[in-house]
Amino acid sequence: MPVIYVDATFIRSFGSKRMLTCWSSGGAASARSSAADVGLTDCFTAFLPKPHLLLDDVQVGSWKLGQLHPSECSSLTAEEVLASIGR
Repeated sequence: MPVIYVDATFIRSFGSKRMLTCWSSGGAASARSSAADVGLTDCFTAFLPKPHLLLDDVQVGSWKLGQLHPSECSSLTAEEVLASIGR
């Protein structure tokens, strides 16, 4: 079954409540496990798989988005990571 997300800008607002979610390409169980590994499980209200479709009012191509694999930046400072993606 495809997973579809609608733009929620990282923190999902539902009425007066704001919810923080964690996602992983390995699925919801992987997201939960990763959060547990670093003691952050209680910070999230939901654990989700990465989506197959994203509904957003801003085209992905116009996002100021870079992508690095963790192995590409493990020895870099935050400043060096940002510089490597043109920020």
